[in-house]
Amino acid sequence: MKNLEHPDAHWPARRARVFYQIFMSDQVTREHVMFTWNGGELTYAPEKSVSINGESQEGIRPPYWVILAFRRGANGTVVCSEGYAHALFRRNCPVPVDSGLERRTLEGIAEVAKWLNGKAGNLTLVKPLFDIEVDVEGEKGFVLPDFLVHTQMPDGDTRTVVIETMGYTDDDYCERKVEQHKGMKTLGVLQTDPPRWPQELDKPFVNHLYGVMKNLRN
Repeated sequence: MKNLEHPDAHWPARRARVFYQIFMSDQVTREHVMFTWNGGELTYAPEKSVSINGESQEGIRPPYWVILAFRRGANGTVVCSEGYAHALFRRNCPVPVDSGLERRTLEGIAEVAKWLNGKAGNLTLVKPLFDIEVDVEGEKGFVLPDFLVHTQMPDGDTRTVVIETMGYTDDDYCERKVEQHKGMKTLGVLQTDPPRWPQELDKPFVNHLYGVMKNLRN
């Protein structure tokens, strides 16, 4: 904070000086966040309640990415003013996930990547955080796929598989997703979890995706 408040520090005029701490945590509630390291732990209690993405209850989907904001309070001390938590896949692969279903989808992608090791080109997983502009029949639109898997083929070409985790089957949700999927199909080969949603396919997502990835060059 002292560095931010230094006279030579560049900062927008009339804006409070704030710094952020970002870390992973297994213990998150609306009131507290625990930061642990080898040999120690520290609990933060933000002035405002902790916002947990996609959860109305206490933190029930650990581990989490946590972002805490700190500012100087009215009494001159530095205080933790607010916090945000977002579930991640796992600590050794800290990809943000929006639900337990997305985490399960990512587990399937990771399993397929193991099966394809040495049998396919280099795989790159992308978790889009911002809308992607697409062109659908001459009209501009925006989509936000759950995952993109880029595969570099032996000939140097890159193929993309767009993966969407489907959570519901009600009419409104289906209609909205069908429209979004039109744009996603312009980015690559679209695959849903479960496969061929909203139809029922008696085949696990992981097996279906493996077949898709194996036949990308065809």
